[in-house]
Amino acid sequence: MRSVNRSEPKSKVTAGVLALLLGGIGIHKFYTGAWGWGIVYIVLCWTYIPALVALVEGIRYLTLKQPEFAQKAARMDGPFSFLW
Repeated sequence: MRSVNRSEPKSKVTAGVLALLLGGIGIHKFYTGAWGWGIVYIVLCWTYIPALVALVEGIRYLTLKQPEFAQKAARMDGPFSFLW
């Protein structure tokens, strides 16, 4: 079994595509390590608000340069971190 290494860089393309396709249920939040926000997205998915927020986040992730995205992702320090 392979342990998760927090220093592995996250892909902005993967995060962006997950946000656009499955963002309404917070999959991109789990991918980036913000599992607390992921749970909030799941709980509120029936309101479609997380889907709208995820659409904006997905576009933002895809417009960031990879080094800038990696730097922001590395600074995330908990389940309720926000990568913006």
